[in-house]
Amino acid sequence: MTAGDAGEERISERDGWRQRVALLEEELRQTSEAVQRLRQRELWFELQLARQREVHGEPLDSLLAEVTDLQKLLMTSRKGAMAKMQTISRGQSPVSERTNPLGSSAASGRLLRCD
Repeated sequence: MTAGDAGEERISERDGWRQRVALLEEELRQTSEAVQRLRQRELWFELQLARQREVHGEPLDSLLAEVTDLQKLLMTSRKGAMAKMQTISRGQSPVSERTNPLGSSAASGRLLRCD
């Protein structure tokens, strides 16, 4: 191998490295652009989501509150019905003397005689 051959080999090697570096720089540039586009899309979607929450959030909150109130009412009425059922199963009248102005005889089904 001569000195000229060694010099040409170094030049060829440097050109090979330069080409690799140029390819890597191009790949990095393309990847950076893709990441930038994805970030912009992410921000756009976040804005759209915030707008939808603004527009639809209040009606959904009011519907949720109404459903919660209805559930509470249903539970209260179920508890009342269960208490009445237990009272009836014990042989007692579901109407108490306190709530019945006619007294316990009317609640038990007996009539008062007025002679």
